[in-house]
Amino acid sequence: MHRNTRSHLKNTFGRISDAFRPSSPPGASRKIPELSRRVADESNRKSSRNLSVSIFDMASNKIKSLRLAVAVFLVSLTLPWACTYNPPPDIQVSKPERGGAMAPGDRIRLAFTEPVKTETVVISLWYNSGQLFDVEGERLPPCEQGTESECVFPLFGPCSVGGNCDGASVSMTEDARILVVEPEGDLAIGNYLLRIDPGVKDKSGNATGVFLDLFFTVSPSGEAAPTSFASGTFITWLDLSEPLAYPLEVYWIMDVDPETGLVTGGGCDADAIDPKTTKHDNREAENWFPWPYTYDEGYHIAFSGQAKDIGNADDAEESYFFQSDPFNLYVGPPVEVEVANGTIQMTVTYDESLGREVANGYITSPETYILGSSQSGKPGQEASGTLYGYRLSEEEIQVILDEYPVEWEKCASPDDPGRAP
Repeated sequence: MHRNTRSHLKNTFGRISDAFRPSSPPGASRKIPELSRRVADESNRKSSRNLSVSIFDMASNKIKSLRLAVAVFLVSLTLPWACTYNPPPDIQVSKPERGGAMAPGDRIRLAFTEPVKTETVVISLWYNSGQLFDVEGERLPPCEQGTESECVFPLFGPCSVGGNCDGASVSMTEDARILVVEPEGDLAIGNYLLRIDPGVKDKSGNATGVFLDLFFTVSPSGEAAPTSFASGTFITWLDLSEPLAYPLEVYWIMDVDPETGLVTGGGCDADAIDPKTTKHDNREAENWFPWPYTYDEGYHIAFSGQAKDIGNADDAEESYFFQSDPFNLYVGPPVEVEVANGTIQMTVTYDESLGREVANGYITSPETYILGSSQSGKPGQEASGTLYGYRLSEEEIQVILDEYPVEWEKCASPDDPGRAP
């Protein structure tokens, strides 16, 4: 396109665009700067007022906060007790530890968090702590004379420090912080609860409002250790002398872990093949047979325990000590006997005259119930008796397996630790 033509078109379009641009009134170009200046001045005055108000508010809030802090401080000076809490005494440490274990002959020691008034300390000890709760998990109340409802008797207690206690001595160290409980004789293997009654006071009179409980276990003396005591079966004759003379004949089928000495197994009634000619004092194994069936007669139990090598004086043959964990045993009728939390302890030595290992020991129970006799209806009583028996040979066991295979299998693998349905 020619240069003159482009110039002509530019001028033409310029005039057209000017025609469509809105026109301004006369003097508008002078008023716009003045209006802008007024708007800016007004905006600056408003900003100044807002800044002043903001600074004033901030100062006022700080003054209020300072006044509140001073007021709180003055109140705290006039009420110092409001910030101090003196907790009541509690068990700080114990031996055995809570949930821990101790040997049968050990004493119980526990330290309070602070010195206490010794006359306010009252304790009780329960055996087989698992029986302290009902089926809903609620703790059963202690038994009292004439109590008809379900309850539990303590092994000993309530006992106060320095007072008379049938079953233990209870004392405190001179600093009134450490409680020492020494049972009379060895505690049986099992679970225990040492309970301290509410009302233990510190030196300022601040008292506990709840029971202080120490759950623990009594395990066989010594740690688990390898043993040469062999698995096998013992037939034993037990004679309960208290609270009622009562004979028992029991097979103990033992499975021994040689690495730890732990023993598990089943026990059951040894019944006379001919009751007319075979009495309790008959010690010949061939005159007895296994009878594990319960409720009308016979019994079978599951048991566990610990075997330990003890040697003997001349070291001719190894000797062993076995102690069971607590078990329940029901015998009857016509006289029904329930041995609750029973344990057996026996020493096993080799008898050259018999050519076999012989067991001698004891059976004990803190709770034995007797029905069908003059003792019927009485609370559970402590029971004890002697034990004698010997290890059966493989040939003797084979005879039992051949003649009573079903009964022996039930004895060896009881499906429950107590009375069968």
